[in-house]
Amino acid sequence: MLASSLILTAFKIFFRGELIADTLIEAALLFLASFLAWALARELDPDRVTRAYLAQGLVIPVWLFIGPIPILPSSIVLLSSRYLSRISGKGWTLWDRLLLLISAIGIMLFFQNPVFGFFGGLIFAVDGCLDKNFKNNILLSATAITLSFTYTLFVWHPKPLYSSSAELLFLGVIGAISLVRIRRLRTVKSLTDQNELPVQPKRLRAAILLAVLLPLISIGFLTGDFNQFTLLLITLVTSAL
Repeated sequence: MLASSLILTAFKIFFRGELIADTLIEAALLFLASFLAWALARELDPDRVTRAYLAQGLVIPVWLFIGPIPILPSSIVLLSSRYLSRISGKGWTLWDRLLLLISAIGIMLFFQNPVFGFFGGLIFAVDGCLDKNFKNNILLSATAITLSFTYTLFVWHPKPLYSSSAELLFLGVIGAISLVRIRRLRTVKSLTDQNELPVQPKRLRAAILLAVLLPLISIGFLTGDFNQFTLLLITLVTSAL
């Protein structure tokens, strides 16, 4: 990750004559994007470490030939995946849940995409169903959904967003392959980080399903563009292989 960032910096400074400050910022963002792709792939496919390195490697050519990749949309998926899968091995405190809630609403406002807020509410609702205990999640879920509805009705100004047929076909294929993988996921060999207990397959299936639904719903309802989910789609592709 660090090597690729340094190569990008040297290339843009010496061959394109770009400003050092701007190039260093872009190199730092590339480093973060590479790490995020690796971490997200590890969350969504913990039994196959090679998929994480493959996702990390794909970020570099995509960044160089297509352009910078937004990081924040995938960060909320990383948080939600760790929250749902419990792969860390510890229970989430109230502060952890509040961080997830604030992140979802903050990303919703930043990208002007209400789906992120609803996604936050859905995370807490699904977690409550998995635990069969809505006590700790119902208030947070209701808060996220209420704020998202309020934003959608009174603040949000829809922009004309259009996806090409190729992009929609790509999303459909990735969604279908991911659903097949979810259906076949019966056991997980990986252990939790802290107490080394087996990761529950039903929780990992839920995490993968929500990661797939976020871009499908957002792009399908024209609230977000394809570029917002490039990093997430890279990890979904590598996990589906």
